[in-house]
Amino acid sequence: MTFILLQIRQRLWGSNIGVTTNVRRKRAVIRFLAFDILIFVLCWLPFYTTDVISDTVKIVSDESERIDENEAYSVLRFSFIVLALSNSFLNPLIYAFFNKNFLNEVRLMMSKNRFCHCFLNKVGPVTTEDTQASAVPDVKTLGVT
Repeated sequence: MTFILLQIRQRLWGSNIGVTTNVRRKRAVIRFLAFDILIFVLCWLPFYTTDVISDTVKIVSDESERIDENEAYSVLRFSFIVLALSNSFLNPLIYAFFNKNFLNEVRLMMSKNRFCHCFLNKVGPVTTEDTQASAVPDVKTLGVT
């Protein structure tokens, strides 16, 4: 992914290309993807690094049981697992805050002090008595007594 993004970046930021609205949008997407990949690497690299080092030490020496029983190693490994899994928490936040429509709506809600009422006035499917009756069969129709 990094190699492909670097090639795309080279084309979009090259001197031969004119800056149009379409190019600006593509550049914004590339910035977002680069940031997303950076966060992914920062979250997962410590876990994989310690895992590879630990496995290498276990293979090279007879210290496998001592490494697994080491309390400091266990705490470090647990911390890196939590950091790695936090990427799943961070990803939706990154996507949300790089989306201009999302940011504009949040600003609008905050500026009009409508934050508490944000779940009101939701548009949902219109249900009438006819649609409710057809969607949920009557107990008598099912033959249940």
